[in-house]
Amino acid sequence: MEKKPPRKRARTEAGKNSTKTKAIGDDDEEIQLVEQREDQSLGVKKKQRVPAQFRNRLVKDMPLDVVFEIFSHLGPRDLLHLARTSKDLRAMLMSKNAELIWRAARKTIVGLPPLPNDLSEPEYASLMFDLYCHACKVPKGRCENIFWEFRMRLCKKCEAKLPEYNEEYLSKQPPEFRYPQILPSVLVDVSERGVYSGYKKRLGSNLWAKILRKEFHALQDDRERRKWLMRKENEAKAVRAHPKLCETWHAAQLRERSDQLNDIRSQRISDIMRRLTEIGWGEEVEILLSRGGCEWDDFEHHKSVRQSKKLTEYGWNGIKDELVEFLSECKKQRLMKE
Repeated sequence: MEKKPPRKRARTEAGKNSTKTKAIGDDDEEIQLVEQREDQSLGVKKKQRVPAQFRNRLVKDMPLDVVFEIFSHLGPRDLLHLARTSKDLRAMLMSKNAELIWRAARKTIVGLPPLPNDLSEPEYASLMFDLYCHACKVPKGRCENIFWEFRMRLCKKCEAKLPEYNEEYLSKQPPEFRYPQILPSVLVDVSERGVYSGYKKRLGSNLWAKILRKEFHALQDDRERRKWLMRKENEAKAVRAHPKLCETWHAAQLRERSDQLNDIRSQRISDIMRRLTEIGWGEEVEILLSRGGCEWDDFEHHKSVRQSKKLTEYGWNGIKDELVEFLSECKKQRLMKE
């Protein structure tokens, strides 16, 4: 008697408010685009997918000069994101023909230091505008810890793996370039339990040392090696000068971002106070504000209040009950004391 093939498991339908996701594999069968689509019942943002047959229509159906003209109006970070959208776009933007696009994008950024000789346009854009660690590539938070001499952004965990620039480190390098004029290093602050100790230490890079060793050992002729050493010394001199410009620009960008976030937080508090007044809690908020002290601090630093995010109707509906409960408890405690 023939065995019947096992029954296929019934395909279950996801609930109304669930979001289906599909991992994007190497074949890039689908590109996920996050768009705002209101759910019929809850107004939840959902992910929509662009079918594979449409994802590269921009590249295939539009004349190349028109595509390049469009891309030339984007910023460096936009181009980086675009290059990671599909293989075709990446191939286009990483080609030599796209150099003018990257150059135009770079020139849209006011005050950005000039392109250094040792980096290509995409490499420079990645150094200045990517926000992830270049070593572990974990997209968690913003990685603003930049080692300009190494041309890398490194998170604290990856920074801890850098070797100290000491005798042990130098002894592993060829004698011909065991000195800072060629072998790059950085001076960093030493902190203990997150507190600056007042000391500094010099760090090296195993990656850079490996690259230099490989180039050096590939040359068999002494004359070629001497020329290589002179060239690397000149390159290192230029690399050491460029970080000063980058540090100044980067510090200004961080200050500007901090000011923007402070403005957003201030506006959010004002909007929340206005909303609370509209539903009858304005008096209690004014009492907290007039008293100041820890009571107002508790309100101002409440997890739903102190966010660097614009207050929307949807966002307000999500925090309203929580804030009303907080103010009710404040009022109860105040009346008990009075």
